[in-house]
Amino acid sequence: MRFLPIMYTNEDQLLGESLLGTHGRLLLKKGTLLKKETVRAIEKLGYHSVYVLEGPSDSELIKPAFLQDELKLKALKIIRDNFYQFKIIYHMRNLSKDGQKIFKLMEERDVLLGQLDVVADEILFVLSQAPSHRIERVELKSDVNYQYQHALNTAILSAILGIHRNLNHLELKSLFLGAIMKEMGNVAIPEEILLKKGKLTAIEFEILKAHTEISYQEIRNCGTINDYIQHICLQHHEKLDGTGYPNGLIDRQISHLTKIVAVADTYDALTSDRGFRPAYPPHRALKMMFAEIGKSYDQNMVMLLKSLITPFPIGTFVNLNNGYGHIIGYTQDFERPIIRHESGAQIDLSRDPSYEITGLKYKV
Repeated sequence: MRFLPIMYTNEDQLLGESLLGTHGRLLLKKGTLLKKETVRAIEKLGYHSVYVLEGPSDSELIKPAFLQDELKLKALKIIRDNFYQFKIIYHMRNLSKDGQKIFKLMEERDVLLGQLDVVADEILFVLSQAPSHRIERVELKSDVNYQYQHALNTAILSAILGIHRNLNHLELKSLFLGAIMKEMGNVAIPEEILLKKGKLTAIEFEILKAHTEISYQEIRNCGTINDYIQHICLQHHEKLDGTGYPNGLIDRQISHLTKIVAVADTYDALTSDRGFRPAYPPHRALKMMFAEIGKSYDQNMVMLLKSLITPFPIGTFVNLNNGYGHIIGYTQDFERPIIRHESGAQIDLSRDPSYEITGLKYKV
């Protein structure tokens, strides 16, 4: 299976991973033939990249995802419904609307939060039973539904990191819910800013930065939200060296759960297609994060994430300092796998330092 920008797909390829909507329905099922009209439809849905199968036998190389499509769809719908309810309450309150109506909306919000609480337990159980937590793929996201898909995947990555830190159930659940609830402040940010394809102006960035405090204010009076989750909402853009926002906290002032979410959040954002840039490949995203260890991110958390990432999954085509090849096997060093060179030679990069991977190759 290969991760490809839409422009590099061919008509003889099959969709390698289902595209999920946020209304509880599949948009396109895994295995769909990528005809020209199908690719155009995918682009209209706001996707810039997809996973592809080169043929039916390619599916044998794919390890199952952590969650089945049905559970993902359920979670995405509940996340979307919660965001929408928070958005209505926020704007109704700012418009000074009838307090009785707002109280009714808050009761409905609490029901939705209860549903989110239940699905969090379901997902944490599935993750706790997973035979392996090796991360071999990035989650596909569309421009339209990015915030819901990003929230769910950040929650999953955070929980996996938390499991490997031997956190208790309360902390794991707080990690999972905090990674989702931290995005609630975006309900107050104009879509022109959230979806802008170019660089934000200084004023636009100041408006965007407000989402941390808005998230905190909007969730702090919800009965099911504990202090752990509140800290994550308020602190997830703080940096260890004190240059983050909103309060310029330093290392020891940032909660241990927030440090986990910050790493998961950044990795998922970097490896996601955005309107203003394509997704960074996992190996490059990790290098960017390593450069910020001690400044933005906790070293132990980044090292743990790196130990779980497979930057070059089997089937990936890569450019080399001498030609190109595709990954056919792993070694103990996942950054130096076994490749089949374009010449036909099999090369173990962990034993041959003369070859270096210089990037991903999309067109073969």
